[in-house]
Amino acid sequence: EPTPAPPAAAPAATASTAVERRRSLVAARIYVLGILEMQRHPQAAALFRDLQQARAERDVLQVLQSAMRMLPGLTSEGYCQRVRQRLLEALPLEHCDAFAEAA
Repeated sequence: EPTPAPPAAAPAATASTAVERRRSLVAARIYVLGILEMQRHPQAAALFRDLQQARAERDVLQVLQSAMRMLPGLTSEGYCQRVRQRLLEALPLEHCDAFAEAA
């Protein structure tokens, strides 16, 4: 009597690991660059340039935080909350705490 074939191995990548793979400082930077570009405000334009030129991780994070502090003065609270949520979805987990508390 033939033995049944072993079940196929389940794919190792779960939904959560797929999300983790999409997290990166580059993705967060590109997202915020797009948000800043849409603001049409001199302060947003200055931060856009700073973020474009930032290369070191520390510098990128500093400009991202400045952008999140500036945004509430330029747009609605609901929009700011959506931007913050999307940023938290894009940022590597080790950087999320610094942004979760920023107002």
